[in-house]
Amino acid sequence: MSGSAYSYLLDMNGYSHYVGPEGKGLACTFRAEVEHGRVSYAVVLCDKYGNRILGFDNSHGYDHEHPPTKGKPYRFTTSEILIADFYKRVDRYLRSMP
Repeated sequence: MSGSAYSYLLDMNGYSHYVGPEGKGLACTFRAEVEHGRVSYAVVLCDKYGNRILGFDNSHGYDHEHPPTKGKPYRFTTSEILIADFYKRVDRYLRSMP
């Protein structure tokens, strides 16, 4: 997988960090691994209970994003663009918080 569109994402596997207002417990988490010769990933913003608020993943056999309601298709090109899109969504969500 070296040099692939997924390299950066695979390097971030297991990484997580808190975001947003102190005490809210919001965390960004990254999971990416090779399963059966295919990269499986999930990049997620979770609340303090571990519930997904928003994110991107390729479960169900296709790339898609999860707004707070239901998922919609996402066109994956590279890990870097995926992560940039994710943080744009996180920023938009944080700005909408009361």
